[in-house]
Formats: sequence, C-alpha cells, structure tokens
Amino acid sequence: MKIDWTPLQDLLKTPRRIVLTTHVRPDADAIGSEVAMAGLLDQLGMDVRIINASPVPTRLKFLDPDNRCLQIGSQISEEHAREADVHLILDTSAWGQLAEMGRVVRSTRAAKVVVDHHVSSENLGAIDLKDKSKVFNTARVEALELANLVETAKATIVSAEARKESRGAHAHRDFPNRDDANWIKHTLFYSEGNRLEYKPVAMKPLTVETFQPKARTF
Repeated sequence: MKIDWTPLQDLLKTPRRIVLTTHVRPDADAIGSEVAMAGLLDQLGMDVRIINASPVPTRLKFLDPDNRCLQIGSQISEEHAREADVHLILDTSAWGQLAEMGRVVRSTRAAKVVVDHHVSSENLGAIDLKDKSKVFNTARVEALELANLVETAKATIVSAEARKESRGAHAHRDFPNRDDANWIKHTLFYSEGNRLEYKPVAMKPLTVETFQPKARTF
C-alpha cells in the first residue's frame, strides 16, 4: 500500500522538537518502530524523545540498548512531554491505547502525526499515515539477530583457535589429539577485547558415580 509521506516531510523541513509515543504494553513492533524512527530523525537533526505510558518489557529491552524509551510519570513529567513541536504516534490510532500519553496528546498544541497499520482508528486530530496492508517490516529485529549471530561466531572462532587440541566436534589441524592434561576446562569469552578466561569442569556428578573422561572411539 502506497503512503503519501509529503505531510510528514513538510513538518521535518526545519529542526523541531519531536516526541515519539506508542500504545500501552508495547510490543516489538512498537518499540522497534520508535527506536528506528528516533534514529532516522536524529540523522535529520531533530531533537527527539521517546515517551510512553508503559515501560519497555524486560524481554524487549534489547530493542532499546540506549534506554531511550522513557515512561511518563516515573521518568519524565507530563509537562516535559508536552514540550514538543510534533507528537508522532506510532503503531496505534486509539485514544484508549495511549493511556496517560493520551492526556498529553489531547492538550498539546503541537502538530500530531499518526503512523499506523491497524484498520480500526479514532480521530486523534492528527495527520494519518496508515498502511493497512498485511506486509510488515521485521528488518530491525533481523538486523539485531544478525549482530548476535556475528558475535556468537566470533566467540566460537576465537575460543577454538585458542584451544590447542582436538575434542569431539572441535577439530584443530595443528593439534589433532585430545589433551586432557591441559584442556578439561570450559572456555569463557568476553567480547570486550575478545578476552578469554577458563573455569574447571565439575568432575563429581551429583547422581551417578564418578568416571574418568576418555576419548570417543566411534
């Protein structure tokens, strides 16, 4: 579905104070949209704040690594939330979903813009930029997942190179044999400086008799 972004582009032709907000109990769509939009507006030289009625759920904090999402009342006042030239509402167009931020949006003299994809809507007195098609954008989550995969791969490579032996699925061409005297230990990887530490393997099982490690022969 094609959206005419001209009204929003016109609002952003000069530097402005912009408050981003979304619905209560925000999900990944809401938080991801806010953080991504904030990053874009930062690049355009805007003064951007993200203020929501609800805190970021613990399981979604990875979407907001810089803790930009503030909760109205506990982290920022309604008075400060009103200090904006534009209130940009993402992923909802219902007064009830805005909760405490609804009072701010109702009372502000700032321009109001809604960017949403839900079919149902109320009149928020805002410029409506709505995509009601069934296609949604997971690009930010996929980018974060890629970054995590790269970090995991780096940990595997650095740890494997440092382990001077071959053991199970770990095969080192320069050290083809298993070395129980030096390498019965766990590898701990720290991304800061690609630092490695080690900790011993627990050799006393809790529910079975102790047995000596031996090479796999299958």
